[in-house]
Amino acid sequence: MKKKKESQMQISHRMEISDNIVELFHNKRYEKYVLEIMNISTTIFPEKYEYVTNQSNGECDFIEVNTGIKYDAKIPFYPNQIEMLTSGKKHQPQIIEWIQMMHDEAAEFDEVIKSSQRTLDVSGLKLYELMKEQIVKDKLDENIVFFLPYPIILSVNGSMFMQFAANYLNSIYTQLEKEIDLKGRSIFVIFPSSRKNEFAIKNMKSYYTEYIQYDKMNEYFSYEMYI
Repeated sequence: MKKKKESQMQISHRMEISDNIVELFHNKRYEKYVLEIMNISTTIFPEKYEYVTNQSNGECDFIEVNTGIKYDAKIPFYPNQIEMLTSGKKHQPQIIEWIQMMHDEAAEFDEVIKSSQRTLDVSGLKLYELMKEQIVKDKLDENIVFFLPYPIILSVNGSMFMQFAANYLNSIYTQLEKEIDLKGRSIFVIFPSSRKNEFAIKNMKSYYTEYIQYDKMNEYFSYEMYI
């Protein structure tokens, strides 16, 4: 009797990272792009948002125009992750090493899934630890918008991969709720999807993901997945 051959799905990735990607983080340049994405959004961010120009006393980055609700943009990075992208006396930009570090962080969730736990334990993940640390440091009346310049997990509009991203980020939010006070605050994430120049936007307490086209960060990076 012939053994039935199992079908396998092959996934290929195309990644382009500019040598000057560090410029995206100089003087928090990424905040400009985050704000534009928020204003393009029609579901997760349905209002109009503007940049707070005077931040001399630690004011938030953005406010909702009609209500004054506050938002602060953050990158969940360790300090050395930015240093790796700079050029100096010690080293040239370590872009390959930076990509590997980001990939390793993204791969941590795969290990959680493989553990076959009914309840996903994300408390030991680097992304969870970074998010928790930055939320605790921020003011209690500010919502947080995390921007990740790397696809932390496969996320494709209209695909089963949407569920993986939703489960991952929702599990992190659930754990955050257990350890810190999030009452009255919303935590958002913006990250590249697996389609070129498409970004996924999530309120972490919801399973819904909004996808928008945005090509202005193409000069720094782009990601694309082929099945």
